[in-house]
Amino acid sequence: MAGFFGIDTLILTAIIILLLSASWHLYQKRKFYRNVTSKLPTIYGIPFIGLAHQFVDVKKFYHKIGIGFDILKKSTGCAWVGTTPYIMTVDPQVIKHVLSSPEFLEKAKDLYKHFQNGIISGLILSPVKKWKADRKAISP
Repeated sequence: MAGFFGIDTLILTAIIILLLSASWHLYQKRKFYRNVTSKLPTIYGIPFIGLAHQFVDVKKFYHKIGIGFDILKKSTGCAWVGTTPYIMTVDPQVIKHVLSSPEFLEKAKDLYKHFQNGIISGLILSPVKKWKADRKAISP
């Protein structure tokens, strides 16, 4: 007997451990987001895809969001795109609170990471620590 475990068994075990770990991470992430968004009206989509399949055409994107607000009958709601919830609002009071609150200065990493290339980091892409001190000078 060369060994109790062959290389195939070790690879299969590693793949199973990675899949279980990824599943656990997604479960914990989804559980956290469900807690945060539980009081908001929600448009549900297909598991793991969410509503992403509906936003393929950019021209129809805003139309679909408008239909979503009509369905919810509210001005603030939650839509799941993949495994991430996105809070959508057209309520001026909520928008004012978000834009003026120091809690919401950090940009959503999953939305902006595709535009950062390490060389160009303008005002829109730069992290909070770079522009927070000059925030009042930047604001109109």
